[in-house]
Amino acid sequence: MEGTFDGLGPATSLTGILVRLLLLGTVIMTPPGAFAREVAISAHPSRVRDPAAYLPAGMNYARVTRSVPVHAELTDIAANRAFTKHGDDEARIWVNVLRTTTVGENRYSFVRWDWGKEGWIPTNALSFTPTFSPLRGVELEQLGDRRLAMVFIEQLHVRAAPDPFDHSNILGTIRKYDVVTIHDTRRVGGADWFMIAPEQWIHGGYVRVFSPGRRPEGVGPDEKWIEVNVTKQTAIAHEGDTPVYATLVSTGRPGRETITGLFRPWGMFRSAPMRGAAFGLSYDFADVPWIAYFHGSFGWHGTYWHDKFGTAQSAGCVNMSPFDANWFFEWADPDLPAGRDEIRPTADSPGTWVYVRR
Repeated sequence: MEGTFDGLGPATSLTGILVRLLLLGTVIMTPPGAFAREVAISAHPSRVRDPAAYLPAGMNYARVTRSVPVHAELTDIAANRAFTKHGDDEARIWVNVLRTTTVGENRYSFVRWDWGKEGWIPTNALSFTPTFSPLRGVELEQLGDRRLAMVFIEQLHVRAAPDPFDHSNILGTIRKYDVVTIHDTRRVGGADWFMIAPEQWIHGGYVRVFSPGRRPEGVGPDEKWIEVNVTKQTAIAHEGDTPVYATLVSTGRPGRETITGLFRPWGMFRSAPMRGAAFGLSYDFADVPWIAYFHGSFGWHGTYWHDKFGTAQSAGCVNMSPFDANWFFEWADPDLPAGRDEIRPTADSPGTWVYVRR
């Protein structure tokens, strides 16, 4: 059972409490019946019910759990002929499962892991456990002077006053990917607290504030551009000087930080494989959805292997949820022609700017 907290970490065990007391200064558990009174919390969810619906058609992801033989044809299985091995116990390897059948008493799946690289492997070597984040960004056309923020932890207390030590002031909780409007800020105990409604306060360290920046030099007043803030872990779509959409992302972790600067995309792909190594482990992801590369191997794209948006998680790219990656891909230029899986920007259609900043 998970504890509810002030964004300072789950209070589920004495050990966890002691560790977080040392690291963060305080952890506040919710005693039974501790809510001060029944109130309507001023927050709204920004999540979709079926994240997989926003993937390109034909995506059925599975993780390879061990090294296995790959057979080019079903007839090769009985003959014990394998043309390669796929999988590594120490690697994160994902494939796209195209179909599954029975051979004798065993199940085999026909999988793709790279362009033109497909074959049959034992189905029992696959774990069908992708992580499709429900995160959906927010439209900003009517933002005005309002400051919006999004929760990036599982649950966060809403309090009648910015005092984390008073159990009697807890009004309720808001959830991961809930959106709030910030009406006031108060500094308490070295931390910012945000007022999201009269007598409703949250700890500011566990939400990401959407703070649109100014259009960078070089971007025209009528051009689209994507602002990625690696400090706030946010991405904001702009049309000239107007922010139109904002969401949480995951950029590169320390040691593999996302490159900063102003870039044009060099290629956009409906899906493509990604592989590499980071932090002592290799990774191999099949058919990563909605990719826009903007500098070498740096790009923004959909993600099916984690749901930790609002925190740095990647090996350098800008990770997005399935919905958000699809939204940005459909909004950004150039448009992917019908029946095509990729497009390269040209001088006449150079693509939507990407501005990565701190």
